[in-house]
Amino acid sequence: MNRQKIRSKKIVKSRKKLFFKIIFVLATFIFLSLILYVLFFSQLLMIKTINIQGNQDLKKSVILEKVQTILDGKQMGIFKKNNLLLIKKQEVIDCLLTNFQQIRHVQVIKIFPTELEIKIDERKPTLIICSDNRCYFLDEKGQAYANFNQSLQAKNNRLPILLDQSNQNNKLGEYVLTKEYLGYILGIKNELLEKLGIKISYPIKTFSLVSGDIRVETQVGWKIYFNREINLTKEIEMLKLILNNKIPEQQRKELDYIDLRINNKVFYKFRDEISEEITRQKVAEEAIKNIN
Repeated sequence: MNRQKIRSKKIVKSRKKLFFKIIFVLATFIFLSLILYVLFFSQLLMIKTINIQGNQDLKKSVILEKVQTILDGKQMGIFKKNNLLLIKKQEVIDCLLTNFQQIRHVQVIKIFPTELEIKIDERKPTLIICSDNRCYFLDEKGQAYANFNQSLQAKNNRLPILLDQSNQNNKLGEYVLTKEYLGYILGIKNELLEKLGIKISYPIKTFSLVSGDIRVETQVGWKIYFNREINLTKEIEMLKLILNNKIPEQQRKELDYIDLRINNKVFYKFRDEISEEITRQKVAEEAIKNIN
């Protein structure tokens, strides 16, 4: 009798254990299913806000359109891609860098529970350089980042164009010019216009970037030769002196060129005439005489 009771108690006990195990497994399954549903199927972590920062020329709507192509659809045919946990930051970065050459750097930040923040470092188109029958846009750091096309040029209000006649084979991604060299070339246009009211035509030309020989043509037809190794302010000062004291306005239509490439000297030539040389000191002396 005692043995039967003991056996019955063991059976009841084992059944209870089995029952609690089943309850535990079911509870665990329900809990994990609930977590899975909340994380991947409910709206709790679905991206509702995409915040774009740092864009200047690029429109937010255009950037958002590209990002949305990543968020649309499902992964493995089950999970929605626009889930904050499932979105791959590198995929967003690669998409934007591939589709927008004007973007230098992208940072993607996930903000719980439903926001995606995208910070963009946008290049500033500064100059177009042409060489070996190829033209590239350079950014403010002198890096070639995009092939030339008319739509980009029109959008950027006619950027300066530099023609490198050495046919150097530039490539996308290369730093073609240093920031200083780029600043010198851009400074020519600004200094001539602001200090002398002279407008130039494009392209600006160089026989070789290494030589530092930069040549511009004014819109009235005469040329100015610069040397990158000489301070631009000094060259503009010399040009101003020679124009004011040696070449009256009415004679400039016959002018061929003014050469500022030799330090403290200026050469100038009228069409069909021999070039003349004048030193900085002589120009300054004559300017003082005229003032007196």
